[in-house]
Amino acid sequence: MNITPPVEAPPTINCLSLDPLKNYKQGRSIKPGNVTLNIKHLIDTLTEIVTATVSLIGDITILKVCAAISIWKMLKEVFTIEIKKEQAIVIIALWKNCNEGKEISLEYGYNNTNLLCKQIHENEIAWEQYVDLMEELDKIKCIVLEENGVRLCEYVSKEYID
Repeated sequence: MNITPPVEAPPTINCLSLDPLKNYKQGRSIKPGNVTLNIKHLIDTLTEIVTATVSLIGDITILKVCAAISIWKMLKEVFTIEIKKEQAIVIIALWKNCNEGKEISLEYGYNNTNLLCKQIHENEIAWEQYVDLMEELDKIKCIVLEENGVRLCEYVSKEYID
């Protein structure tokens, strides 16, 4: 059986993008809300963005095209947060086992996270580490921690990377 990537990659706005074919080692969260978490990166690239924007005013077409591409790449980096391998494993386990309301209890999520770890030949995650990972995912708004469990709020998109 051969698995091939789709012709066009799915849109990744407001979505968690993961690479399931490489054992969940790579992932990104791309959404406007990430700007507040990447404010230092935004400030670091602000001068480059302004410089590239000024290039758009000129009459040279190639400079306008290059400036527009450069601005797009810089803004995409500001909207992107890299997801650690452990976070990716947790979020996938939560999505695979949540109910129709996109909710799951902490304990059920923990048990299924460790089942997934066994399936992909990774070390099991201790409860304390799981709680830390849940707080990290809550901070980047992939999930919302609630009194009765977890509500999933950022969709997962499979990404095919060579």
